[in-house]
Amino acid sequence: MDSAALLKLVKGFPDGGGVSGADFDSARKGVEKLEGLSDDQKLFFYGLFKQSTVGDVNISAPWAVEVVAKAKWTYWNKFKGCTKEAAKLGYVRYYRSFAGLTDSESPSPAKFNTSGASTVVASRASAENVDSGT
Repeated sequence: MDSAALLKLVKGFPDGGGVSGADFDSARKGVEKLEGLSDDQKLFFYGLFKQSTVGDVNISAPWAVEVVAKAKWTYWNKFKGCTKEAAKLGYVRYYRSFAGLTDSESPSPAKFNTSGASTVVASRASAENVDSGT
């Protein structure tokens, strides 16, 4: 599943998707321990996390020369219009797909292809210590 399809899926999740605070916190802590994620996947987690906790992007887009900040803003902005609850559900399901946990509605890790960010952006983003979103 490419990132456009995943975005459509997440935005289509119903409000009140049934994700408990404990499930979300567990996924957030689990993401920090995942190894082998691509930079795009880390940024995708970041975007879902920010949408889950803050809602729609509420800051101006950084300048293009601020490569890492721009990459984070771009991934967060991908979820504009998605409810916090739907983003939480997407975050938990996306995490479970990588962690090998069962979820009858969670796609397998092999179905995710979140390519899209440039190598430079992704490399710099992974080199920085980002908040709990990645």
